Amino acid sequence: MVVVTASEPHRVYHGETSIETDANGNASVGAARRWEWITPFLIHGVSAHFIIWCAEALGYAPLSRKLWISEFDGSVVEIGLIRSSNSSTCREELSKYLLR
Repeated sequence: MVVVTASEPHRVYHGETSIETDANGNASVGAARRWEWITPFLIHGVSAHFIIWCAEALGYAPLSRKLWISEFDGSVVEIGLIRSSNSSTCREELSKYLLR
């Protein structure tokens, strides 16, 4: 599983981490925070942060979602992969969100 952090309006990439699941297929991501200067009078406005997660497994189609930080309530996100012969990867899935 890959978790990417980024922000709009310019799709700024802030980093990513890879996470392995346990024997039951569960993964846990810890919280990370950092300070950021907010300058609302800039022409492009204030940055809005989001995370993109992508899960993949051999024999299954990768699954990814974009989650706005402002909308995340801290609850568990359940992911159900679908068996497929699709050979795409999380790298290809993530490019949909980060490239225009």
